[in-house]
Amino acid sequence: LLRGYAAGVSFMDHQLGRVLDKLRDLKAEKSTLVVFFSDHGFAMGERGQWGKRSLFESDARVPLIIADPRAAAGHGTHCLAIAELVDVFPTLVDLAGLPTPHALVPPLSGVSQGSVVRRKAAEGARRQGELSWQGPRTE
Repeated sequence: LLRGYAAGVSFMDHQLGRVLDKLRDLKAEKSTLVVFFSDHGFAMGERGQWGKRSLFESDARVPLIIADPRAAAGHGTHCLAIAELVDVFPTLVDLAGLPTPHALVPPLSGVSQGSVVRRKAAEGARRQGELSWQGPRTE
């Protein structure tokens, strides 16, 4: 089970690399927003838990990676802002410069995280490329 899960993660990493390589080949990497997110994964025996039935904070977190080519100074930085997956669509609308679709029924639940992306880029530009990484919390 553990090897199969690791193989799935490795396969997804390879596929994302293929997408990024194709964007580069098409010379589209400077005009394409790239967003990567996933579900919360699968407990693999940590704390005696198996499957998707855990409410531990570390099991409920998901990856959310946004790369805006106009905010490249923020690429590779870590952010502690709280975001939910319902924020992805409003964030993409904001970063793409599109008008907010107010006529959606039901209305959007999420909020744009575009200001976080822009702020991280500004902080990165001030540090002139210095990257920071805060590893996972240990409780």
